[in-house]
Amino acid sequence: MPRPPQIPQRRQPPARPAQNQQQSALAKLIQQGLALQQQGKLAQARAIYESVLKANPRHFDSLHLLGVIEAQTGNHQAAVDMIGRAIAINPNEASAYFNRGSALMELQQLEAAVASYDQAIRIEANYVDAHFNRGNALKRLKQLDAAVASYDNAIHFKPDHFQAYYERGLALSDLGQAQAAVASYDNAIRIKPDHADAYNNRGVALRQLKQLELAVASYDAAIRIKPDFVDALSNRGNALGELKQLEAAIASYDMAIRIKPDHAQAHYNRGVALQASKQIDAAMASYDQAMRFNPDHAQACFNKGLVLLMGGDFAHGWPMYEWRWKLPKNLPIRKQFAPDWDGSMLAGSLLVVSEQGVGDEIFYSGMLNDLRSYAASVTVAVDPRLVGLFRRSFSDIAVVPKDTLTLNLGFEAQVYMGSLGRYLRPDGASSSQAARGYLCASAERVKTLRDRLASGNSLVCGVSWSSKNVEAGEKKSLALSDLAPVLKLPDIEFVNLQYGDTDKERDALKASTGCALQCVDEIDNFHDLDGLAALICACDVVVTVSNTTAHLAAALGKPVIVMLPYFAGVFWYWHEGREDSPWYPSARLYRQEHSDDWSDVVQRVKADLSALAGH
Repeated sequence: MPRPPQIPQRRQPPARPAQNQQQSALAKLIQQGLALQQQGKLAQARAIYESVLKANPRHFDSLHLLGVIEAQTGNHQAAVDMIGRAIAINPNEASAYFNRGSALMELQQLEAAVASYDQAIRIEANYVDAHFNRGNALKRLKQLDAAVASYDNAIHFKPDHFQAYYERGLALSDLGQAQAAVASYDNAIRIKPDHADAYNNRGVALRQLKQLELAVASYDAAIRIKPDFVDALSNRGNALGELKQLEAAIASYDMAIRIKPDHAQAHYNRGVALQASKQIDAAMASYDQAMRFNPDHAQACFNKGLVLLMGGDFAHGWPMYEWRWKLPKNLPIRKQFAPDWDGSMLAGSLLVVSEQGVGDEIFYSGMLNDLRSYAASVTVAVDPRLVGLFRRSFSDIAVVPKDTLTLNLGFEAQVYMGSLGRYLRPDGASSSQAARGYLCASAERVKTLRDRLASGNSLVCGVSWSSKNVEAGEKKSLALSDLAPVLKLPDIEFVNLQYGDTDKERDALKASTGCALQCVDEIDNFHDLDGLAALICACDVVVTVSNTTAHLAAALGKPVIVMLPYFAGVFWYWHEGREDSPWYPSARLYRQEHSDDWSDVVQRVKADLSALAGH
């Protein structure tokens, strides 16, 4: 918290001989006013300062202290104005600039507040509270590096400044410097070992570092100090959930909710844990509670939409899926190039704008062909890597790189890809309309690659094992070495379809098992998606986790085995409990039987590939 306005303790300068009597009388009045102000008797103090101003309208102390009273009573603009009059009389009093800065902060005039604190520091370089408040103003301005520097200055002049260490930790955490944040919280706790908030935020930083056991211990310390600390209980549940201790996580959320039944975030977090443990109905009830206490809880609304879609309830799921645009991470993404499409027939042109990852662009593009009957012309803007492939596949739809879109292009309406299903797949029956193989690879490239990869009667199997998705990639991925039982199968040529640098993993696999994947070095599996499409089509079958390769193979109509995690990390369009996909007729879904254990999936893949190879 910022330091409040300060009642200055000023020593009066020696009075000139001709003014001794008047100066002495005014000085006594100011001291009386200060004493009253310090006792909280503000009306009486105000009367004294105003009487002094009647005798001397340019009396600095009276103007300054009246400004402080205005700030103390919540009249912050009056405080700024009054203290400004005092500064015009005496521009060399650091506390006046400090108090004006504090009033400006209350008015949310943060840049002006920083300038006022700068003036205070120029006059008094070791003004600790000015450095500290300056840091707070800069933190609110999101100038986090500068805020940390101000907190450092406050600490330099006062090493045991608890609040500076604490606020510094918050700023460092927001900067993503979690390790430095933990160190700052440690210093704060050293000064105030019973400060629950410091332990709670220390836990947040430790969770950012994936030091989950230490995070739980920090939350436990916060709860010991403050047993009804709802946020710490909820945060503790989050860390336990990441440790896969879902029952303990749910119990922690339940404790938080018992203390504060209307804690929307705890209800939401409880829903996430219940969903991860496949208690779907209970999860939905928790999301409903979160929305009951916070109807604008975008994440709860969005998650409920995902659960509905996963269960095939498209009529209710699609509208709630629109809550994705209220999520903070998506706010900068949405741009308005034309009015939003409402699913009606258009006499003019429709713009379809891609969103989310490349795999999702491929998934939603399965509905593009349906749009031909809705508009005179359709333009789709996609990741530049997909332009060539999409132009070949959707010959009567204009395909442009998304990064070339500008405003005022003359479209009658626009729709984001993730919203297409709301109009084109309104129910479960319509989701089964998907055509087998709606993307088309280059036939020439496919033939060249097939001639190169095929060896006699061997089965050619493309393999991809990792997802780079920031939020769920770790849950969806397995190590290449986990696939060794499959890769040892005879009479199968395994081809690398994994994007990214895989050299170390492939070298380690060969050294430990003797297994090798064929690599087509001239195709960059990440940047050359048209080449990757041809490489996939040159294979007989593809084995992959849920990533771009899975979507690409399925959209090309290639037989594809998609290896899915137990639950966490399973995106809604793979649904729940199904071995087939209504969206991708050529896909077969192999799911983990136990969380974080791929062995059962690998054995099933091995058995089925062995059968395909004629063993």
